[in-house]
Amino acid sequence: MSDNISDRIGKLIGIGVGPGEPKYLTIEAITALKEAARVVAPCANNLEVGRAEATVLRAIEEGYLPERSIDRVIIPMDGSSSHAYRDAAQNIAMSLKEGQNVALITLGDPHLYSTFTSFSNEIKKMIPSLLIETVPGIMAFQALASRFSLVLSDQEEALYLVTAHNSKTKLLEALDTANTSVVIYKGGREFPSIIDELKKRNRLKEAVAGEKLGIEGEFLGSAAAFEGRDVGYLATMIVPPIREENKEES
Repeated sequence: MSDNISDRIGKLIGIGVGPGEPKYLTIEAITALKEAARVVAPCANNLEVGRAEATVLRAIEEGYLPERSIDRVIIPMDGSSSHAYRDAAQNIAMSLKEGQNVALITLGDPHLYSTFTSFSNEIKKMIPSLLIETVPGIMAFQALASRFSLVLSDQEEALYLVTAHNSKTKLLEALDTANTSVVIYKGGREFPSIIDELKKRNRLKEAVAGEKLGIEGEFLGSAAAFEGRDVGYLATMIVPPIREENKEES
């Protein structure tokens, strides 16, 4: 048997736990959570249950998962610590070096707008030979489309997934592209200006939005229903393509 330290290093597994409801956990995610030696959840502070952790705790409570411990790693959301990911990564790296497989849970999917990318990059610097695996998760926009039985894209239609909090230009380009369904993430505070842009383009009527899908404080409705509403970070909007059957109604 080899005595090489790389043979004793555990795997890092990024697990997408979906938008917030335990029912959206996949069988693969449940299996990985059961098998991991350690499950780690990012949080803003040690006294706060993060959204990904809350999802897994509900899954345990509702019988999807057996009872198990979840460790927290702190990532301040106010940008106060430039070393936050590095410090948290060191915590996880210690377990990996001891040969433990560590599951890092993330809301949604680990491949899209996820803290998992920052964690895995930092840990990879510490353990270059690290084996990284991921378990995909259902995204909030997929759950939102399902709740409204909304066809995102059909035939030759495209789908754009954009964020609104730091690049308005890309968002407007997407809204101006023909035969395109636009999914808007991280845009809660920008909803008033987005709604104005939709009105200009005659695309407001068919648009839908949701805030805090599957968790406490959930609110769903037409995009117009969000006018005048104070909307937080966890908000998603879907603007379907302008289709022939909707043109006469627009």
